[in-house]
Order: sequence, then C-alpha cells, then structure tokens
Amino acid sequence: MFKLNIRSYVPFAVSEMKSFMSYRMAFFIYLLSEFFMMMVTYFLWRAIYQSSASPTLGGFSFEEMTSYVLVGFFTSGIVFSVPTMLISREVADGSIAMNLLKPISYRGRILAISIGSMISSGLMTLLPFMIIFILDGWVIWPGFERFLLYFVSVLLSFLNMFTFEFCFSILAFYTTYFFGLNMASDVIIRFFSGALIPLTFFPEAVADVFRLLPFASMSYTPIMIYLGKITGGEMYRSLAIQLVWIVIFYLLGSLLWQHAIKRLTILGG
Repeated sequence: MFKLNIRSYVPFAVSEMKSFMSYRMAFFIYLLSEFFMMMVTYFLWRAIYQSSASPTLGGFSFEEMTSYVLVGFFTSGIVFSVPTMLISREVADGSIAMNLLKPISYRGRILAISIGSMISSGLMTLLPFMIIFILDGWVIWPGFERFLLYFVSVLLSFLNMFTFEFCFSILAFYTTYFFGLNMASDVIIRFFSGALIPLTFFPEAVADVFRLLPFASMSYTPIMIYLGKITGGEMYRSLAIQLVWIVIFYLLGSLLWQHAIKRLTILGG
C-alpha cells in the first residue's frame, strides 16, 4: 500500500498540460474545430425553432436551448477530457509494467493526467468562448450562487466520468482491439448523458430512467443546474446521485483492477 502524497502526482498533471500546449498548430486547430462545432449546432437548433409552430421545445425556449448547447460544449470539454485510451496503450506497448513499479498509485497517476487534460481542454480553450458568449448575451448568466453549484456539479461529473472510464478501460486487459470499444462507449455516453439532445425531449418515463443512470450525471445534471431547470430538493437529489455513482464506480474499479492485474502478461512474462 503506497502512502498518498499529492505532490508526487502534480508533475503528471503539469506534464499533460505542457504536452497539450506544446503542439501549437494542433492547439489552434482544436480551438477552431470546437468553435465550428458550436456554431453548427447553434444554427441547427435555430433552424429547428424557426420551423416550429411552438416557441418552446422540450420545455426549452430558443434562448435556453442556445445556453444549453453552448454551456454543454464547455461542460463536455471539461468532463469528457479523461484520456480513455491511455491504459489500453500502456497495456499494448508494455509500458504499464514500468508504471506499476513506481511507488505511487496507478489510478492516482491516471487521475492526475486526467486533471491536467481537463484544465487544458476546458479552462485554456473553452472558457474564453464562454466568457465571450456570456458578454454578448448568447448564454444566460445564472448568477454567482447557481454558477457555483454548477461548478460543483461539473467537478462531480468529471469524477463520475473518470471512475467510469477507469472501469471501462480495464477491458483493455481482455481484448487486443480497444479503439472500437472506446468509440462505441463515447457514442453511448454522449447520447444518454444529454450532451447531444436534452433528456426532456424523450418520453417522461424514459427520461426518468435516463436521469437515474450514471450518464446523466456526466453532462445533463450540471447543465440543468446552470439553467435553473433543477432547483431545490431536486437539485440536491441530482448531486447525491452523482456522488453515489462515483462511489459505485470507484469500488467497482478497485475490484476489477485487482482481478485484471493478475492476468497481465508482458512479452510472455
């Protein structure tokens, strides 16, 4: 059992941030691609509302839907920044053997790298867009208290995503082709998390089930808190659901890791 020392993990987060910023062309291409996707999604929803006879769809006005889309991109940039392919690459190239010998927690190291990726992709790239959209009136400013609750929910969403992806990445120990599984997982998460379509667009009975699943805790919950669609007891219940799923996935990840590490084979050893 390795003793927890936070200072031992900081270099991994810093290294990930430096790596993200070192390739300047890729950095600016990432910025442009995110901005392009936001604009495409915005104009798509604008066309949908203009062709609709009702001023609201799924309980959202056009202004609220605009905020949902743009805040959703910012939220996804933070929450979905977990490097899901990292474990599979280390298993494939054998570098996981050396990393397991280091006197630090393997999961703690992956978390530190994920935090570095979160800061890079979220705060360094998407936050400027959010500020511009708020100042221009494209995104509703929720007020300081609600924004603080949104930020807390985003952090819980990030931990939810991390613990889930850690469990999912352990499949790399049992398969030789993880890329396809990762792509399928990404599509499923984005659909059921409300990152693509708000869960209120589904039938009420279906939406209620989706809200209980861990995927809603990864995107839908913080966005709805930001917009004020979830308030009072319902909001605290949603935050509690996020915490419950984090604990479940953490314990499940510990169990799966102990089993998977026993079958690790590097170069036949």
